[in-house]
Amino acid sequence: MMNYAGQCFELEQWFQPFGREATFLEHLRSLAEPWVDECWIDDYGSLIAHQRGDGKCVMVTAQADVQTVVITYIHEDGTARFLMTGKGNYHVTRGNAVRFAKQLVGVVEYDDDCQGASDWKRMRIRAENGKLSVGDRGILTDQTGGNLMEIYGPHCGVAAGCMVLLSMMQRERAKRLDIYYVFAIGSESDKVSQRGVKCAVYHIHPEVGISIESLTTNMNGIKLGCGPAILLRDEHSVLRKKMRVFCRMAAERLQTKVQYAAIPETERETALYHFLCAGSDAATVAIPVQPQGVCARKILISDLQDTITFLAALLRTLE
Repeated sequence: MMNYAGQCFELEQWFQPFGREATFLEHLRSLAEPWVDECWIDDYGSLIAHQRGDGKCVMVTAQADVQTVVITYIHEDGTARFLMTGKGNYHVTRGNAVRFAKQLVGVVEYDDDCQGASDWKRMRIRAENGKLSVGDRGILTDQTGGNLMEIYGPHCGVAAGCMVLLSMMQRERAKRLDIYYVFAIGSESDKVSQRGVKCAVYHIHPEVGISIESLTTNMNGIKLGCGPAILLRDEHSVLRKKMRVFCRMAAERLQTKVQYAAIPETERETALYHFLCAGSDAATVAIPVQPQGVCARKILISDLQDTITFLAALLRTLE
């Protein structure tokens, strides 16, 4: 059995703020190259790994960037105001550690009138071992780890998505599929336009797109321990009947646990394939993630394994 917790923890140590992902992507490249025919970083900065095949062109994506803290103002006492990249809910609590460049570490503090974990405009960061400057970028680093049963950490969903793609490369490949694995940046930092995936779709022009994401367990009945969630609907797309059939056949093929969800108030990557590839089929396969307190997240190893098993069966079904 693969040590998923150990490998996800190792990946999290390589995470870098938005705009500085090159080191992490080169590390991913070193892990992917032995298992693929070619591997490169595209013009936008995403990593693409290609397993050549004679049949249908399939693109499988996972997010490779994390939510970033950006310093915007320095007070006279040396504490710093900040903003968070991306679009969504930012939950940062007093005492959260933030890792910056050159081993500089900061700690989040609350103003007296701060209303809680989502009121980050009334928070500040105090550097523990140096001075912060406007424009400095960092990432949350609290409570990262795991065991044989679970993975936890503020960015475990990103690490798990990357692990799914790396694991798929190492399995017996579906030789009748031409598969592109894309570790996309610009997913967390640019939720509106999703530029990393969009650039890869323009370049590859796949016939089928599969997006590996993570969804919190408080969204539309998604539960831990019930396998990956197949997204039936988001704000701009609906899972087509043909892909629903393929997903059902894949789950039945290996008796893999799956669950289904519809989240019409959020935008996912599947609409990009419909709009940019003249109606290509697409599906979102999400790993369930449970919030732990305010900042941390938890993923069950069983759900990660079921996601890998389901994706392997889905690719076989698409052949």
